[in-house]
Amino acid sequence: MEKIINVVQYGLGAMGSLMVRLASGKANLEVVGAVSASGRYLGVDLGEASGLGKHLGVTVKSSLEQVLEETKADVILDATVSTMTELMPEILPAIRAGLNVISVAEELSYPWERSPDLASELDRAAKEHGVTVLGTGLNPGFLMDLLPLNLSGICGSVTAVRVRRVTDFSVYGQSVMKHIGANLTPEEFERGLQNRSVVLHVGLPESIQMVARGLNWKLDQLKEDRRALVTRTDRLAESIKVQKGRVCGFWQTARGQAKGNTIELEIYGIILPNPSEDEVSPGTWIKIEGDPGINVAISGGICQAGGLGTVTHAVNAIPLVVDAKPGLLTVRELPVASCLP
Repeated sequence: MEKIINVVQYGLGAMGSLMVRLASGKANLEVVGAVSASGRYLGVDLGEASGLGKHLGVTVKSSLEQVLEETKADVILDATVSTMTELMPEILPAIRAGLNVISVAEELSYPWERSPDLASELDRAAKEHGVTVLGTGLNPGFLMDLLPLNLSGICGSVTAVRVRRVTDFSVYGQSVMKHIGANLTPEEFERGLQNRSVVLHVGLPESIQMVARGLNWKLDQLKEDRRALVTRTDRLAESIKVQKGRVCGFWQTARGQAKGNTIELEIYGIILPNPSEDEVSPGTWIKIEGDPGINVAISGGICQAGGLGTVTHAVNAIPLVVDAKPGLLTVRELPVASCLP
């Protein structure tokens, strides 16, 4: 019988709550503690706080220290922030307490280029305390970096990696709609990009850097571009109505060059994609130019369930992280995660 891995959940927003619901149903995982990053749900049973529908006998606390006073844990699942600067004060105490860390913070997926000093600090701390730190998810963490790298393993040579992802954002709530500038005017959207109230997708540079590292390419340049998508018709989603002439989504791309070789990643995030108007349909397309060339198309529920894919990839990585060598790792340094029973 495999040993039970004790898990602490950090953050109980939509993603963190989904992590609890998923992890609590896995045979060899036990959720033994939870920290509310926002202060919401303090003193509430975790099963109730996460929407599980049953009590878990675990009370939500305000700090990791409070959790560890009452229980022992092996790993912390973090679902709170996106950037390394925000993440550091949250996970360093966990590392120093001897806990492995898995986070869906996008910048942690490959932090060595954007935040080399912080990455080195995390790596040193993890090695000093004998634990492993991993940033993962669906994107970054799988679709636009790990999967293309794995596919390249059947190529004799590669000259370009191109990935396009079209996602239906209509399933998300108000916080995500604000994040992408939904229902703003085009002018408001542009101002939001400038003052960073509109953020869009985080992690394209990290994915490009991970692919380049995996292919042993040294990037000469890396450029990003983004723009608003404006609807010609009213669109009514569960959490928002987008009026004609306002922003219904975004287009974002990043392109890396390495001595003539190319990595190009492209994302369309659209509320209720309409192929006749938007000229795209939900899905992911991977094209590897090389010998032999490879074209892969991915469809199905994952096109609308990016949050679920992110959470499942993190939860399914738990045993791999617990058994891994100490340090700050990326998904390409671990075995590929598979679905836990």
